Amino acid sequence: MFADIDYFDTNYAKGGCLVSLVYGFLFVVTMVCLMKEQYIYAAIAFAGLFLFFIFNKVRLLFKKGGSLLHDTKKQENIKHTLDEIDHFLKDNPKWGARVYETPAEMRLLITHRLMNPNDEEVSLFFNKMNVDEVYSLMCKNQQCFRARVSPKPWRMDMSKHISPRSGTWPIKEEYMATRQKWLDEYEHKAKDYASCRFIQAMGNHDIDDKVYKVIELHYDLSKANSGLKIA
Repeated sequence: MFADIDYFDTNYAKGGCLVSLVYGFLFVVTMVCLMKEQYIYAAIAFAGLFLFFIFNKVRLLFKKGGSLLHDTKKQENIKHTLDEIDHFLKDNPKWGARVYETPAEMRLLITHRLMNPNDEEVSLFFNKMNVDEVYSLMCKNQQCFRARVSPKPWRMDMSKHISPRSGTWPIKEEYMATRQKWLDEYEHKAKDYASCRFIQAMGNHDIDDKVYKVIELHYDLSKANSGLKIA
């Protein structure tokens, strides 16, 4: 059983997609006004474009300081959650867990036996650990425990989404080159990132044989022991 504990993810808040939309909107407004010879409105739109450019540059300058505050708060949350896990495992000595750091916060992998999303003890554990509600709902709806093993694009400074968007299939031939270009860039950048970082094993160290295979696969795919930056 995997369990994701997400407090916040300010990396997404950098707003790569929103910034692009604002730039595009202001540029289109400027061009339309010029085409209609509405030069005053064009000048206003262009001034807005310039001011937004300055604003975005200043925002990025402060981003480093904001990241430091985020990291400090995140470490406090991790310490608190480790204490909560420790208390739970002392009350449930048969349970074992492996703990990972993720960009949003933490991931737990329960190791003493296989579990089903519909098990009552799973719901109790999720509630006790304040597991992300959306994650919990998806586990029940899809009848599996999800664990992302690849870095997210925007955390690697890829502001553009894959095109066509994921979920579109089959891909039309005229879009394949653009899509492949995005995939090539993603694969190139992903080599330098892991999706999580192993912190420690806790509780019962007897691991179910089938769970052990999951641990090995998760390590290989997520690069949890690589020491790479997590994304």
